[in-house]
Amino acid sequence: MITPYKYRYLLGSEAIRTKDGKYQVYHNGKRIEIENREVEFMAPYDDEGNPMKLTKSEFNKIVEGTMGIIRTYGEFEDEYNGPKYEYLIHTWGGFYNDQYKKYHNFKPGYVWFDTAEERDNYLKVLKNIEETFNCRMLTYTLAEGFHTRNETVLHRVVKYKGKLIYSENNLGYDFPIDGGVEYIMEWKWTPGCNDYAAIDDESKLKDVEIIAEWITGAKVIANFEDK
Repeated sequence: MITPYKYRYLLGSEAIRTKDGKYQVYHNGKRIEIENREVEFMAPYDDEGNPMKLTKSEFNKIVEGTMGIIRTYGEFEDEYNGPKYEYLIHTWGGFYNDQYKKYHNFKPGYVWFDTAEERDNYLKVLKNIEETFNCRMLTYTLAEGFHTRNETVLHRVVKYKGKLIYSENNLGYDFPIDGGVEYIMEWKWTPGCNDYAAIDDESKLKDVEIIAEWITGAKVIANFEDK
C-alpha cells in the first residue's frame, strides 16, 4: 500500500499554552486542544483507495479557521494560478424597469458562472419571468473563456491650455475590442462629445491637442475550453 502524503502545520503565538503542556487554538469558531505545536495529519484517500496529494488551497480548506498557523509543510500538488475559465452573462433592458419590481428582484449587469449549465439555468429563470409577467424586454449577451473579467477601456490624453488632461471610458466586461471600439473612440467619445474631461462642448475643440489614445482589454485569438 502506498503511504499517504503527510502534511504538517506549526502553531504560532496565538496558540494558548495550557498548564498540562497542550495548546489551545480556535478552529472554525471552537476552541480545541492540540498535543504539540507541530500538528501532523495524513492526506485523505480518493474513491479508488489512492492517497491524495493536496493543493495549497485544499490544504487551506482543511485547516481553515485555525488561528495561529505560522508555517506549513508538505508535498503540495502544483496548482494553476491563472484566471478561471468562466461563463458570463450580461443583462439589461426594460425587464429591469421599476414597474416590474413586483415580479422579481434581479439586477441588471454581469454575472459569472463556473459552468454553462449554471448560466443556462439562470437565463431560463429570467426568460420565464419575462414571458409569464410580460416584463419586456430582457436583453443579454453571453461570453465564455479565461478573459471574461477583463474590462475594455478607452484612454485619452489631451493638451488644453498648456495642461495635460487624462480621461477614460470603461465599456465594461468582454466588450469586443475590434473595430467597434475604435469607432466609439473616433466618433462617439471625443473631446467635447461624451468626453468632457478637458472641454464641455465641441466649440472649443480647436484648442485641444490629442496627445495619445489607446485601448486596453482582451482580444481573443483562440478560446478552447479545457474539457
